[in-house]
Amino acid sequence: MTKIISIRMENFKGETRREIVADGENVTISGQNGSGKTTIFDAYTWALTGKFSDGSIGEVNFYDADGNLIRDGKIHSIEIEFDDKTVIRRESLNTFDKSGNFKATTQNFFIDGVQLKQKEFELEIMKITNGAPLNPFGFCQMAWKERRKILMKMCPIDNAAVIASNEIFQQLNFGNFAPDAFITAQKEEIKNLRKELIKIPARIDELSLKKFNTSGDEEFLKAEIDRTNAELKTAAEKVQSIQKNIAERDKTRNELFRVKNLIGRLENEIERLKIKFERANADVSELRENYKQIFCSKGGVCPTCGQNLPLEKFKEIKDKKIAEIETQGKQLKIECEKLASEISAKNNELDNFKHQAEKIQAEIDAAEKSASMDELNAAIAERDKVISQNTDATNKLARFNQNRDDAEKTQKRIEELKKLEKELNQQVADIERQINLAEKFIRAKVKMIEDAVNSKFEFVKFKMFETLINGTVKEICEPMIDGVPYNDGLNRGARFKAALDILRTLQKFYSIELPIFIDDAESYTSNSFVELPNQIFLLKVSEGNLKIEVEKSFELKIEGVKAA
Repeated sequence: MTKIISIRMENFKGETRREIVADGENVTISGQNGSGKTTIFDAYTWALTGKFSDGSIGEVNFYDADGNLIRDGKIHSIEIEFDDKTVIRRESLNTFDKSGNFKATTQNFFIDGVQLKQKEFELEIMKITNGAPLNPFGFCQMAWKERRKILMKMCPIDNAAVIASNEIFQQLNFGNFAPDAFITAQKEEIKNLRKELIKIPARIDELSLKKFNTSGDEEFLKAEIDRTNAELKTAAEKVQSIQKNIAERDKTRNELFRVKNLIGRLENEIERLKIKFERANADVSELRENYKQIFCSKGGVCPTCGQNLPLEKFKEIKDKKIAEIETQGKQLKIECEKLASEISAKNNELDNFKHQAEKIQAEIDAAEKSASMDELNAAIAERDKVISQNTDATNKLARFNQNRDDAEKTQKRIEELKKLEKELNQQVADIERQINLAEKFIRAKVKMIEDAVNSKFEFVKFKMFETLINGTVKEICEPMIDGVPYNDGLNRGARFKAALDILRTLQKFYSIELPIFIDDAESYTSNSFVELPNQIFLLKVSEGNLKIEVEKSFELKIEGVKAA
């Protein structure tokens, strides 16, 4: 049993400093409304869980007279010492930036004076509480699914236990489904099977009314196909031949275009050579004129001093100039001869290309007569006509064969549908037997679970399932006393009695007996209490200031009026 030795509060929800020394005994805390009774309960739950007694997360800071939060730099803390000498402490601090503006609230955690990280602290708290609820009403305030989850852990009834209770259930095979999901799936399967069954008679009638035309001359159609296949081969070859001729003609046109380009380039080149030849001839004529002038000259004047040159000097200069002219003349003659030769060769090449072009043009003209587009179009039209005749005969033969095959297949399909109808009806009957058996299984499991759960409690009974109008069973988790649901008609005193009965059972399950805080204790009469071994803190409304009384022996004789 875990008991509280003391609770120390510092700057917590309006309490600057308070210490409750219980020494492991029961405590009565009384006072007028607003005197701080519930604050002590909040301090206990906040220190352990970070939440107040009602499960909320709120502010531990003080408020000013106008209701505004006071963000100060004080440490807001709760420290609790238990009878095993364990001391837990939770602190809340306001943090500020460099400008003194509030930034955030942080918490510190201590066990026996050693600061821990939050996760480490929570693990240590779990060792103290084993996860048991701290508020007597905490379990009933949970969502029903959470309540149910806890109760099912306390009383694990699996499918194997139910199957073992009655050998008839051994015929069931739920697979990966839960029993209720299995029933839903099986009903959906029956629904689908019946959809298929509804379609079958109409489908049989539809097939029975089908008429197949099996008349026709099979041999004539085969002969027509053979004839058109032969004609199609000839027509296709003709189209290919014309297309080949057209392709060759187009290829020849490209060759003609290439040759004409070469002719143009040769003509341009010959023209350039002729210009160079004419320019060289002009240079030869100019040299001849210069030669005549120099050859016929009789004397000369010195270009430096202006005096008449001596005859020998004049003759030397004259011979030199004549030699230079002769040299240039020989070079020009060679160049002219070379140009004349190139022009002659190019002209010969040009004549050859022109002859080639004429020959190619003649080939193109001849090809135009044997490879015209009109001829190609006519050949294609003839080929397509034969294709159409062949396709028509082929389709007629295919329909003839298909009708004959369809008549046989239709009769076979009718027999298959009748067989399927019989099999589906048998499947529906088998599934219905499985559904009935599964429903019996669920009812048996419901009773086993409710019996197991309710055997754990003295006053409270839990309704774990509800049967709906359609017969399906819905999971619920509703605590009751004398058949009255907790949340629908149960008076306040009975609710309190239910809460204590549940708390006592849960603490047995969690193998822990924690201190119990009972708020508004003045509202309950003694018959609302159950026998509890725990250390108890009674929070009562009374006249006057807050009063804390530690009692060595604690008799639950509470005066007051039973709540309606």
